[in-house]
Amino acid sequence: MVLICSLALLLAVERYFATIWVSTYEMKKHKWISIVLVKLNIVAGVIGTLIFHYELISVLLLVALGLSLNVISIFSFITLYNLNRTNLKYCQTREMSPLYTLSFRFQLNENLKIMKWLKNSIVVMAALNMTLAGFLIVSNDEYLRNNNQAIVKHFHTFFNFAIAVYGQILIFVFLLADRNFRRLFLRFDLIRMMTKPFFGRVFPEDFRSNSNLSTNDETNVYFTSLSSQWDDQMRRKSMDILKKVEAQNEEKKKKKRRSGRRRIFPKRSTNEDN
Repeated sequence: MVLICSLALLLAVERYFATIWVSTYEMKKHKWISIVLVKLNIVAGVIGTLIFHYELISVLLLVALGLSLNVISIFSFITLYNLNRTNLKYCQTREMSPLYTLSFRFQLNENLKIMKWLKNSIVVMAALNMTLAGFLIVSNDEYLRNNNQAIVKHFHTFFNFAIAVYGQILIFVFLLADRNFRRLFLRFDLIRMMTKPFFGRVFPEDFRSNSNLSTNDETNVYFTSLSSQWDDQMRRKSMDILKKVEAQNEEKKKKKRRSGRRRIFPKRSTNEDN
């Protein structure tokens, strides 16, 4: 239980490092982050298993700890997502855009895409964890154990079944969270018809007839937007150059006027004054 609940928090920690090192996160390899997080998750799972097996801590405390990790991970993802979105908007402003490289803004955009991809997975993971917590509490309740063992056995079976299918559900959700996999999955009419009542509300843009662009159309849209961005930057640079040229011409005109006045009214020599 602790191992499962800590998984979302570890993903949030990894995204935190991707946020603070956004300028070099993709260029420099940070393998140690993944290694440390995986080892910490394994250690937490072993400790949680020993505590649960030897009943060193009550089940309610373990469930409260797991749900607390869930809540912390959700708030961490929300905070990191808003921070990356704010930074991207700030970098795309007309005043700040020339100060940041294209790779820096690209990495910010990639952070947002990954967090959008993980958003649905984290929500499903939190719902599954709450379901597992309910099954675990009921199956370990002392009063039900002594008075109604049938309910305890049923909920214990539900808990074991949920643990067994937990990984398969997460894999399915992770795949559907990616738009490319979703399109491959929803390209069949029968699957689209059967999944539209549920997935049509979660991913409404994928069930619209005009939203499925071909690869060539997506390429054209991408390069059109990229070209417009470059044109905008070139236009701003041209305006800056024109302003500098106008300022230089104005300065030259002022110098010519000053030199003309000196020729019209030359300074008298000291001999003439004497």
